Amino acid sequence: MEIIVSLLFFTTTLVGNFFSGALADVVCSESERMALSMFKNDLNDPGNRLSSWIGVNCCQWAGIVCGNVTGRVYEIRLRNPYDDRCALLNHGAAEQEAYSRNKLGGKLNPSLLNIKHLTHLDLSCNDFGGTPIPDFIGSLEKLEYLDLSEAGFEGLIPPQLGNLSFLQYLTIRDSCPNCKTKLHIMNLQWLSRLSSLKYLDLTGVNISEATNWLQVTNNLPSLVDLRLSRCNLRLITSVDFVNFTSLRVLDLSGNNLNSFLPHWIQNLGNLVHIDLSDCGLYNQFPTTLQNITRLRYLNLSSNNFNSTVPNWFTRFKNLEVLSIADNLVRGELPSSIGDLISLVTLDLSQNQLEGMLPESLGKLCRLKEIYLSRNRFSGDIQQAFTGCISRSLWFLYLGSNKFSGQIPKNLGELSKLRELDLVDNKFSGPLPVSLGQLQELEYLVISLNLLEGSVSEAHFRNLSRLKILRANGNKLIFKPSRNWSPPFQLRGLSLRTWQLGPKFPVWIKHMRHLNYLSLARTGIADAVPAWFWTSTSQLRYLNLSGNLIHGRIPSLLHFGSDWNVAIDLKCNLISGPLPPVSSNISMLDLSHNNISGSMHHFLCSNNAGHKNMLEILNLRSNSLSGEIPDCWMTWPLIKVLRLDANMLTGKIPSSIGFLTRLQSLHLRRNKLSGDMSFSLQKCADLMVLDFGRNQLTGRIREWINRLSNLIVFNLRLNEFQGNIPPKLCHLSSLQTLDLAGNNLSGRIPRCFNNFSVMAGKQRPADHIYYSTEDTFGGVPDSQFLVLKGRFNEYSNILQFVLTLDLSDNNLSGSIPVEITKLVQVQALNLSRNSLTGSIPDSIGGMELLESLDVSRNQLSGEIPQSISGLTFLSHLNLSYNNLMGRIPSGTQIQGFDPSIFIGNQFCGPPMSKDCNDIRETTNIEYNDERNRSLLEGERFGLFLSAALGYVFGLWAVLGPLSLSMSWRTTYFKFLTSIGNYIYYVWFKFLLR
Repeated sequence: MEIIVSLLFFTTTLVGNFFSGALADVVCSESERMALSMFKNDLNDPGNRLSSWIGVNCCQWAGIVCGNVTGRVYEIRLRNPYDDRCALLNHGAAEQEAYSRNKLGGKLNPSLLNIKHLTHLDLSCNDFGGTPIPDFIGSLEKLEYLDLSEAGFEGLIPPQLGNLSFLQYLTIRDSCPNCKTKLHIMNLQWLSRLSSLKYLDLTGVNISEATNWLQVTNNLPSLVDLRLSRCNLRLITSVDFVNFTSLRVLDLSGNNLNSFLPHWIQNLGNLVHIDLSDCGLYNQFPTTLQNITRLRYLNLSSNNFNSTVPNWFTRFKNLEVLSIADNLVRGELPSSIGDLISLVTLDLSQNQLEGMLPESLGKLCRLKEIYLSRNRFSGDIQQAFTGCISRSLWFLYLGSNKFSGQIPKNLGELSKLRELDLVDNKFSGPLPVSLGQLQELEYLVISLNLLEGSVSEAHFRNLSRLKILRANGNKLIFKPSRNWSPPFQLRGLSLRTWQLGPKFPVWIKHMRHLNYLSLARTGIADAVPAWFWTSTSQLRYLNLSGNLIHGRIPSLLHFGSDWNVAIDLKCNLISGPLPPVSSNISMLDLSHNNISGSMHHFLCSNNAGHKNMLEILNLRSNSLSGEIPDCWMTWPLIKVLRLDANMLTGKIPSSIGFLTRLQSLHLRRNKLSGDMSFSLQKCADLMVLDFGRNQLTGRIREWINRLSNLIVFNLRLNEFQGNIPPKLCHLSSLQTLDLAGNNLSGRIPRCFNNFSVMAGKQRPADHIYYSTEDTFGGVPDSQFLVLKGRFNEYSNILQFVLTLDLSDNNLSGSIPVEITKLVQVQALNLSRNSLTGSIPDSIGGMELLESLDVSRNQLSGEIPQSISGLTFLSHLNLSYNNLMGRIPSGTQIQGFDPSIFIGNQFCGPPMSKDCNDIRETTNIEYNDERNRSLLEGERFGLFLSAALGYVFGLWAVLGPLSLSMSWRTTYFKFLTSIGNYIYYVWFKFLLR
């Protein structure tokens, strides 16, 4: 026996050595080597992947597979080696750069036709620059495997591929979910000739014109795997029976079928994998699925199913993955859920499920992943995680529910748990020390709960693999010993609202791999130590806001070794000048501090010769002084610039026009002078423009209409003059217009009804915030507005506020009726002008109006009755006009303070003067006026008679005297004697 074994071993070794030597001597043919060389010469190879394609033996070249004996080239494998899935969303910058660098490009040389025995061709995950797939590939008649996925091809997929009669594997997938499909097929008839095809993946290819897709694929006798995701399929319901006898995998996800599930699905009894996610399916779960009992994978997520979880799901004894996430599924989880004994992944997130988790979950001994986030589950969770599930579970996501009570101690028994997410629930009490037993834990999120109490070093003792810890919004206290060294190396740490201070936590220096750090509002009342800025230079997001941090910020030129870095230090006591910053920083928020000095060095001497990546710069509410520097051309990527509430002087610099990506500009509450910079018209993306409370002069220029994306335009409390230009009406997206407190004159333009959003003809902005594409998401804009007589700042709800304020100017003329067409406006303020005429009767059409102020004008007439239809009106001021008449009754107006009506002639509630008294008073006054008129007439007659008598009497004497000399002599002698007599009598009286 031993001899036989020895002989077998010797024979095997001899044969192996023979073939090994033969393989080493295998050399490809000259014709195939030349064909591959020509193929290489037409390719772009920035990563030098084909550097080994030299020499005479092409069988030794990278990506080339030859036969062991013949030396013939059978396979060309040129898939990009740096990403197996062509999906880079979770990779860092280095991986993305490597992936891009190693993409082959250029064109495909038809010299491949000289490789007569080629059976395998893989060019996936490259970039051929939008060129069509070459027709000649259909002549590689021996091909069995063809993969052109993610290769940058565009246009029509050539029907010549139907000539590949030996083809078993065909994938031309485009998996970019948000990209517009660029590959398409007009007719799929050519597929029917691929009788050997087993695997077909056309994900992302537009086949909407191929209405025969079901009939063609149904006639492929060997088809095992069919993937037509995101293909713009048209649902075929006219077919009742299909004959996919070999089909095991069916993926129709991402097609807007917008229907019930077709009946022919029930004939696919051999299926083990069904993906119908994001298909617009609705109503109840299709009972046609319950007969496909061999299923191991079922994905019905992102549809509109609105029934309860059906009990017949428990028939799927082989089911390993069940996902019905993002639907309208309601009710409680069935207690029989524990019968799905083969289940590995359960995803029921983003539904309307409620009640407590069933205890039967504990029976699922193979379950590794549970996703129940964003539902309405409540109660205690302890009972659901006892049993054999504790030995299998890897991922547990219960966030955004209503779970309450304490975090159960038995979670510490889930020995294999890697990720635990309990965010946004109502868990209370202390953090259990048992969580420190989860030695495999990498991801722990307990933010937005009601946890309180002290956290000790023991809570983290065994968490050596922990990478992410997010515990925001709790009232936990953590003050380890000064020499404590954490057992983990975190990449993300967020402890907002914990009590960590007053000293800056020294243990942070041990976190050498931190990318994300938030210690906002943690009671730190200390200077940031010098070691922090050097030992954490790899950070991409830093948030120390809302503390009492003091001292200066050192140079940040070397902070953030990666691109797209965000720094948030707002609401502290930081002083000193602005620090120089790295060109990698994309968001810098130093608002609400005590930073002083000029901006010149920061802006004009920073990173000379480098492309600054800054997108958001917020220096609001500091003590910056001097002029705004005129060197914005070195900051071309800025989207948000906030310099408001400082002490800046001078003019708005012209170089601000270089900020062509600018979306929000705040210069409010400074001491700026001069005109609006003409260069601003180049900033066509502006959505928010706030120059309020400065000393700006000049006119509102007509070029303002070029800022067609403006949502907020605020020039409040400046010294602008002249008319409001009609071209302002071209800003159809405007939601807030505040021109109050200037010297504007003329009439209100009648074209204000062209403000399409205010008029309800255009939807308001979904949001007014700005993304820096980092881990912390969007930054909301804010605006100070006067609403309902109060001056407030609006931030997160700014997109919902629609206001028009022209108060405190010199505007004249009537209120144009067109202004009442702005039916979405919530606040209208025209007070303190010189407006005349009446309040338009159509004011009642502004149904959303909450605040109306037309006080201190020269308006006349009555209050329109239609104002009674303004059911949301909570602030009204009509004081100091020439209005009169009865105040409309039956509305909330009677509940307003009477002071809003003073300075007019109103009657009725809430005024004390009754309208009947007004009528009687009016009649009395009328009679008194009539009598007064008659008396004045009599007096006028009396005075007229006296005057005429005097005139005639006087001329009766003077007339004859002027005609006769003797009469004049006699008359004056008589007057002289009378005068002498009077003098004599008066003199004797004085002597007595």
